[in-house]
Amino acid sequence: MIATGRLRRITATLGLLATTTVAAVSVAPPPALADGTRIVSGSTTCTSGIPPVGPYVSLGVGGWPGSPGSGWLPVDTVSPFDPSSSTRLWTKAIPATATTIALDVRCYQSWSEYYGYVFFPEGTWQGSYHSLTPGTSAVSSTWSCARQPVAPGPWVRTCNLTSMSTG
Repeated sequence: MIATGRLRRITATLGLLATTTVAAVSVAPPPALADGTRIVSGSTTCTSGIPPVGPYVSLGVGGWPGSPGSGWLPVDTVSPFDPSSSTRLWTKAIPATATTIALDVRCYQSWSEYYGYVFFPEGTWQGSYHSLTPGTSAVSSTWSCARQPVAPGPWVRTCNLTSMSTG
């Protein structure tokens, strides 16, 4: 009887210890997001006057534009599509160690193309990468993007960084 009581107390103590450990692990706060990342905020305008569609960010690690993967990543947030504005705002969390950044979006040539009444070639991305100083401070950027035919060849997509600031 004494051994049974002692065994019950030990079992209860171990159960309480296990429950306390699980509770402590469950409520431990996650590591701070800003420790290894930074937030890039972008304002993007298409020169055609129609809001851009599907912003993708690249940090110069390969891949091809407009395709999620190791090279081009969709933005984390993007403002709603507003036909009365040619600008869309977006944010993307990137590694604090990133040293380059590029952007790709779909710019429609006209509302007729946007609504699918006419079709123009998608074009190939011929944008450029821009230097980015590593760090954890927030980055604000402004981009001007376009998609147009190039004589005598195919259509091209470009996104030019017009301003960037940190802080």
